Amino acid sequence: MKVSRFILLLAGVMLSWGLNAQKAIEKVDSPKREFRGAWLHVVGNQVFKTKTTEELKEMFIVTLDSLKLAGCNAVIFQVRPQADAFYKSEIEPWSRFLTGEQGVAPEPLWDPLAFMVEEAHKRGMELHAWCNPYRVTSTNKEVLCKDHLFFKNPDIFRRYGKQLYFNPGEPASIEHTVKVMADIATRYDIDALHFDDYFYPYPEKFEEYHDDEAFAKYAKSQGFEYWQKADWRRHNVEMLIKAINDTIKSIKPYLRFGISPFGIHKNKKDYPDGSQTNALSNYDQLFADVPAWAEKGYIDYIAPQLYWEIGHPRADYDILINWWNDKNYKGHLYIGQNISTFKVPDLQDSTTTQMAKKFEMERSLPNVDGNIWWPGWVIQRNPFGFADSLIRKYQSTPALIPAYTDLDSIAPAPVVDLKYVNNTLSWSANREEMQDPMQKPLFFAVYRFYADQAVDISNGSALVAITSNSTFEPAKEDKGFADGCKYVITALDRCWNESAPSEAVTYYVQSSNYYNGRMLEFSKEKQVGKNDIVFLGNSLIQGGKWESYFPEVAKKLARRGGRIVNRGIIGDDAIGIYHRLGELIKGKPKKIFFITGANDISHHLPAEEIVKNIAKIVDKIKSELPGTELYMHTLLPINEAISPYKNLKGQSARFPEVNALLKEVAKERGLTIIDLYPNFTVDNEKGEKVLNPDWTRDGLHISQDGYAIWSNLIREYLK
Repeated sequence: MKVSRFILLLAGVMLSWGLNAQKAIEKVDSPKREFRGAWLHVVGNQVFKTKTTEELKEMFIVTLDSLKLAGCNAVIFQVRPQADAFYKSEIEPWSRFLTGEQGVAPEPLWDPLAFMVEEAHKRGMELHAWCNPYRVTSTNKEVLCKDHLFFKNPDIFRRYGKQLYFNPGEPASIEHTVKVMADIATRYDIDALHFDDYFYPYPEKFEEYHDDEAFAKYAKSQGFEYWQKADWRRHNVEMLIKAINDTIKSIKPYLRFGISPFGIHKNKKDYPDGSQTNALSNYDQLFADVPAWAEKGYIDYIAPQLYWEIGHPRADYDILINWWNDKNYKGHLYIGQNISTFKVPDLQDSTTTQMAKKFEMERSLPNVDGNIWWPGWVIQRNPFGFADSLIRKYQSTPALIPAYTDLDSIAPAPVVDLKYVNNTLSWSANREEMQDPMQKPLFFAVYRFYADQAVDISNGSALVAITSNSTFEPAKEDKGFADGCKYVITALDRCWNESAPSEAVTYYVQSSNYYNGRMLEFSKEKQVGKNDIVFLGNSLIQGGKWESYFPEVAKKLARRGGRIVNRGIIGDDAIGIYHRLGELIKGKPKKIFFITGANDISHHLPAEEIVKNIAKIVDKIKSELPGTELYMHTLLPINEAISPYKNLKGQSARFPEVNALLKEVAKERGLTIIDLYPNFTVDNEKGEKVLNPDWTRDGLHISQDGYAIWSNLIREYLK
């Protein structure tokens, strides 16, 4: 499979700054715990049947990787779209959406659900098995296979409109559906069972759903009079939900059951406790009293489909998210989000979208626990820069799923034997815990801190990974931490209770070793050429994904065999950069953008000496590469209040001092200098200019939001 190459390309595309993405760059705190799901539907899909098994597996892997990259931590994968099976089943036929014909197994034989469970867990993501309880067909042209239950027991089915459904009023419908759910729960290591909004069918215009026969047969004995047909229908669905929950909890007590209903439960015009909306409702048209199920403990989460924009005349997103939040039903509340509505213009500022406002609501309302994205398949295509926004801002750091303490509130024991050997962290789960399915860790959380920083696992920004493995390889960026890094690991059980942190492991890396390793990486890459644009410098350069910030430039360069090249090395200073100019002089690149000086200041060199060494770089490039356009940057500010770098303490004032001298060098040599400093500063409480804390985690380096600002400042010079 060509997955790795595709994912590298995908990451580059996703990090491009979409023209229609959120205009304003605003800080949105990424919480430590938040459900971030994505619906992957199979119903109606006409692509699967055209692919081989290997091609379909590759498609699923690429999708999971794209969701992981975008910060998602759960996949809601449709496995029973129409009383059929997108998995191996002895009860129902293979789904037509897998092979093109119902009842026909894939060749070679494989199990998509088992595959997706394994691959999701590999990535530290949950897998929720999404089933539809009653729908059998979507049109009157679909052909059921000869072994379908419909031909064995047609009396429990009803046709309505152009579709075929189980009759919810028939006890045999409930029995069969419970049997199917029990089979899935028993045979697959899923994390939750998930139903969407299809219970009684959506109403057809001018057509009544006829279940009079079942009503006459069962209603009286079940306690309902002839005028209570709507209540009887709601009772039928509730009995299904209760039976399924009781059954799956008896099989696996940690297994969750979630419902994603239509976004309106009741309208206020019909019920005093309804929302100020005017549309179809779960309660009256679909006969699903989902809040009652939550209050009775039959389900563990609700994910109402709030697929409208803020300000919708009949179903205002603002009204509905507040309505669901204020009701504060038992269990978790996730918001079903329609991705397309996130490009709708903001009501107060038409130059931006509703994305910031929607996230603000979701994260500020106390009873909202996360989002589920619809449709999840499109995230990898990055419509209107949506994935960019998740990666760069809203889901830029991993998040744990909120704990299901109603099912289990006991935290697992801490991991033991944490070690750092051969550039790999390894640890072991507590052996006694492994015997208890409720306490057995499913995942582990990896936290990173600076060597002199106190361990605080409540700090979501310190969470760097969620993994199912007992090993973890620290990122290359960690090796640039001048004062060292330390890691702790926690265990996460099936209900997302978190253990206490392990003992910390601290490691230090010689900067010279990292420098040599980085230079070795350069030597293995395609060498710099005359059509290239080079970014040269220290960790600030290395941390930038420069090619992805200027896709239109990269595309034009590629036509001429050129590219945008990153030649940044963490910890490098002016002397180091001067001594590695040989590759650039030999390659004669089209343009060079460079920055250096922060590490020189950390060495406590005088400002005059620092600038003298930088001037040597400028003079060498100008003399050896007269055809190369050279662009120098001023230094960024720092923020000592949040910086762990001891060797930069008390050095803030030296940055503008060096910048003033750099401007003189640029003026003397007729060089373009890009003044970054004022674009990244804010005044602190003392009135001092400091690096804006919204764009940095450590007071020195900048976030991807910061790089977006930087790239906009230099965009005109890349043309």
